[in-house]
Amino acid sequence: MPGLAIRALGELTPDKVAATRESCAIPRKKFVRSGFARSAGQFFAASSDIRSVGVMGDRRSDVTAAAVHAVTAGGFMTADRPCVYCGLLAHISRRIANGVLGVNRVLLDVTTRPPASIQRE
Repeated sequence: MPGLAIRALGELTPDKVAATRESCAIPRKKFVRSGFARSAGQFFAASSDIRSVGVMGDRRSDVTAAAVHAVTAGGFMTADRPCVYCGLLAHISRRIANGVLGVNRVLLDVTTRPPASIQRE
């Protein structure tokens, strides 16, 4: 499994690496617990430089978005998106947006390979 740097887009800072580590741990834990991990070839969350405005508590927040990506793959030359239960995705989204410092939005990447690669380089 590639390191966190390949999942943290833009400038690498200690805060971004920490947010990426925390964001990746949530789908890993939830996908394993739900049994989804057995059918997925790879799954992770990636941090981004996409600015996202939201509300956290009683204050406006201007932080970043994270993206969750899951694929099924044979030899990883091609990869497809698996069917993931919407309730599981909603739970993962809430946990990341409410629990990871610096993230207030979670995006779902449903792009196949090709045309996209699996990792965020």
